[in-house]
Amino acid sequence: MNCFYLRTSVAMAMCLALPAFSPSVTAMETSPPILPVLPIITAQVVGSSVTDQQDNGSQAIDFMYKIGPEDIFEITVRGEELLSGEVIVRPDGYITMALIGDIEAVGLRVDELGVKIVEAYSRFIKDPNVTIRAIQTAGTYHDRIRIIGSAMSPPLSVPYRSDHTAMSVLTEIGGAPKSAAANKAYILRDVDGEQKRIPLNLGDIQSGRNLAANQALNPGDVIVIPESFLAGERTISPSISVVQSYTDNLNLRRTDKQGSFITEIVPAVRLDYDTARVRAAVDASLRFQYRTNTDDEFSFAPDVTASSNIEIVESMFFTDLAASVSRQNTDTRRGQSSTVSNIANTQSVQTYKISPYLLNRIGQSAILETRYRGGLVLISEAKPDPLNPDFPGGRPATDSFENTGLITLKSQNRGSNLDWRITGQYSHFDQSNRPNRERKEVIADIDYALTDSLTLLVRGGYQDFTGQGAGREVDDPLYMGGFRWSPSVRTSLEVTGGQIDGRKSVRGYFTKMIGQSLVFDASYEERIRLDQERLIDGLPDTPDELDPTLPPGLPFPLRSDPTRTKTAQANLYGTFGANSLTLHGSWQSNKLGADDDDNKEKVITARVNFSRPISRQVSFNSFASYTEREFSAQIFSGESRTDKDYRGNAGLNYLGFRQLVLSLNYGISKRVSNVSFQNFTENSISVNATMRF
Repeated sequence: MNCFYLRTSVAMAMCLALPAFSPSVTAMETSPPILPVLPIITAQVVGSSVTDQQDNGSQAIDFMYKIGPEDIFEITVRGEELLSGEVIVRPDGYITMALIGDIEAVGLRVDELGVKIVEAYSRFIKDPNVTIRAIQTAGTYHDRIRIIGSAMSPPLSVPYRSDHTAMSVLTEIGGAPKSAAANKAYILRDVDGEQKRIPLNLGDIQSGRNLAANQALNPGDVIVIPESFLAGERTISPSISVVQSYTDNLNLRRTDKQGSFITEIVPAVRLDYDTARVRAAVDASLRFQYRTNTDDEFSFAPDVTASSNIEIVESMFFTDLAASVSRQNTDTRRGQSSTVSNIANTQSVQTYKISPYLLNRIGQSAILETRYRGGLVLISEAKPDPLNPDFPGGRPATDSFENTGLITLKSQNRGSNLDWRITGQYSHFDQSNRPNRERKEVIADIDYALTDSLTLLVRGGYQDFTGQGAGREVDDPLYMGGFRWSPSVRTSLEVTGGQIDGRKSVRGYFTKMIGQSLVFDASYEERIRLDQERLIDGLPDTPDELDPTLPPGLPFPLRSDPTRTKTAQANLYGTFGANSLTLHGSWQSNKLGADDDDNKEKVITARVNFSRPISRQVSFNSFASYTEREFSAQIFSGESRTDKDYRGNAGLNYLGFRQLVLSLNYGISKRVSNVSFQNFTENSISVNATMRF
């Protein structure tokens, strides 16, 4: 007599609680891997008839799991090793078994699949004994709990179990995302063919403030978690420093040196804000100073750098903001101290940028970006310096206001080798007490990928840069061509050549990762821009670009005429164990008035930054730089001028206290010039105590 025995148990359990039963993955709507939870499903079938029996006297189960695509089962036919093994449910809903071929599985309970397998093997085996054990399960579309919404990227899903609640789903997915508006979540549920929206205060449930808001879930429920504009990770790091410094040459002169004690109180804050809709970073400090041996005893020196990217309307309206406020040496002919405490020969320079823009998709192939950029540069009035008269035709730095409109049409480049972009730009520069200037450009860029590593680059258009007293005006076509070679993620080379800004030009960029800890990059480019325009362009576009570790000082002078700049530079930076090293070298040529060889400045710069821990409590940091400037303007007895500047700073930091950092720094600044009365040497020393909160 044939006999039949069937055992089925269906339950849900966390993977951590029952590791032997549940290898797991995260489930998504598009390609459903599984979360770390799955039904524990076994079925044993012997013979050819069915009798249901609950396992171990468990309570009646009101939900029976149904097989879905990509489920994985271990199927054992007792005594038939060649017929046993793991099978995966194919996207078409079938499994393949040795000897009996394809069997439809999707939508069946596990015991129902077992019966079908037993019936199929009964043609070849007497009284087959089949055991099915779930290895990985996803369930059918209607058996899952799906979690979607703007805060969920990517969307997730978990297999349903009979005791599923909102809290248990939160536990399985690791909680609501930090960017979620959790108390605005809701459930979408089909009730008698109609979709019902049920409020769900996930934030109160997750925090434990209102556990009564926890709700039981049904198969097929969709939990929608919207995104919050402000919720996310915020880090505020305030501090205050007390600094006592001494310099032996406050005014940076060869003769009539003035030694001075400088006492400072420096409140500072570092702010980082990161959500799905807002990214921002601010580094800000304000140095309140009292100086001895000078008529100007009290002063303050701000140092602020900020950048933010804000998504105001999701996927449509964005705004970029950036700002920099600091005291800077705006005239490179004047000496500069190696320490930030000595603000001799500096002016307050404020640079701001706001750039709102709209993104609109045009069909499936293009995106239209409409952008406005407003830039503002404010420069405090400089005291007359009898040792540094203006260059012939040169102008002191002035305030500047930029209004720029840009319209860009670009490809979406979805799986295509061709990437293209067409940009139209109009800029108006309003400078106080100086003629206005305008820039107009229409430029098309085309990138064509010949292979995975080699891309051809073509650029063409027309440029116009005008303004009274602007030197040579640009009114010429632009055409550039070249390539980008990226044989790996560790190496990239881009070279283009042609005509830009009315002159034949070559541009090049190279980046190479060396080992696991070193990065080398090099670049060369030529541009015509106002110095104030260069300041605005130099503001950080993203919070990641803030770098407060660089020593102070502008890399170029600030005047009020357009400058044709050629710049070649190379950088090597990385870490060696706990040591950090940065090497920088550059060559720059600045032609005032775009093409005036009588007003030209050539600059060679080399700089090294190095830091390392000496012990768990003590660290060392330093920088050293060499800059050589040659001024072609014949001011002094028909002779061009050459200045060589040496600057260095070394410091020890004691970190043995929990919130207090003590620092000792020594700085030296030295100038050697063929204009002898420009020579000077300054030594400084400072003691700093910083309390972090």
